[in-house]
Amino acid sequence: MSDGGVSQEFTRAQVLAMELAAARAWPAVGTVDIDGWTCRCSGGGTRRANSVLPLTFAGADADVAIARVEALYAARGPRAYFHDPDGKFTMYAMFNAH
Repeated sequence: MSDGGVSQEFTRAQVLAMELAAARAWPAVGTVDIDGWTCRCSGGGTRRANSVLPLTFAGADADVAIARVEALYAARGPRAYFHDPDGKFTMYAMFNAH
């Protein structure tokens, strides 16, 4: 992030805290927890309101969790979109670990 030409890197904890605060400030109509991921379900057309917020993972098998997420969204209509707030800590690390 840039502030007057000065670059500032955020820690993983700071990114996760900001994402969690944003999710709480502008919540989806409904949510479903799948292994620590928040599946947001609002029906409308925005991806934010109908996406998975994968800030933490508490499951044993990411492939199984992804299949459960895809089944949840397939039953509701929209396809599954994963919100990746930082690109290098959450999804990248998880998918490259398998």
